[in-house]
Amino acid sequence: MYRRNQTEWAIWHLLDRGKLTSQSAPPSVVHLIRRLIDIDRQAGAEARAPDPWGRRFAFIDGPPQGRGAENSYALENVVALWLGTQFLALGVPQAETVRFLRALKPELDQAVRRIHRDRAARIEAALARKGDVAAKLRQSESVPADDHVYVLTATVDAHGVLTTATRRGRSTLSNICESREDLLDFIETYVSQDKRLVVVEIANAVASLAYFLALAPVIKRGRAA
Repeated sequence: MYRRNQTEWAIWHLLDRGKLTSQSAPPSVVHLIRRLIDIDRQAGAEARAPDPWGRRFAFIDGPPQGRGAENSYALENVVALWLGTQFLALGVPQAETVRFLRALKPELDQAVRRIHRDRAARIEAALARKGDVAAKLRQSESVPADDHVYVLTATVDAHGVLTTATRRGRSTLSNICESREDLLDFIETYVSQDKRLVVVEIANAVASLAYFLALAPVIKRGRAA
C-alpha cells in the first residue's frame, strides 16, 4: 500500500516517461489526481445502490478515511488513477471518468494483478541491477506487443462497461482485451455500431507503475520534500 504522495510521484514519472525532469509531480498533475479522488469520494458508495458503479469507490478498496487521516493506495488503485488521467486528457468529463472506472473496477483489478504477477520477477531484477530492463520500465516500453493488454470502450461512462445487460454481439466481449483476437473482435463489433472507440494499453503502465512505486520516496503530510 502506498501514500498519496508516492502515488502522485509514480504517476508523474510514468507520464513523463522516466525523464526525471522534476523530482516531484507538478501542480497540474497533483490537481488532476486530487480532483479524481475528491469526485470519487464525494459521490459516496452504498451497497444497495441500484447501479453497480454506485456500490464501490474507484480508487480505494474500502470506505474513505476520516478527516485528518490518509488513505492508502494499492497498485490496482494507482493504475485506475493513471487511467483516469488518460481519459481526462482525451476530454472526458471527470464524473463520467469516475463512474466508468467504478463500474470497471472488478475486472480492471483482476487484470492488473495478472499483469503484475507475470512481470514481478523482472521488476525486482530491474530494481536490484538497473540496466536495460530498468530503462525500459522507466520509458514504459518493457512489455512486448504480443503481451499488451488493452482497455477498450465505445463510451467512457458507466454504460460503457460491458455486463450481461449491456453486452452486444458475442458474449465473450470484454472491456479488457488480452489477445489480438479479442481486440479485433471488440473493434469490429463496436466501431461498426458506434463509429468510435477509446483504446488504452495498460500492461506497460502496470509494470512501470509497480517499478516507480517501489522507488517512490515517502513524504509525511505537512512536511516539505
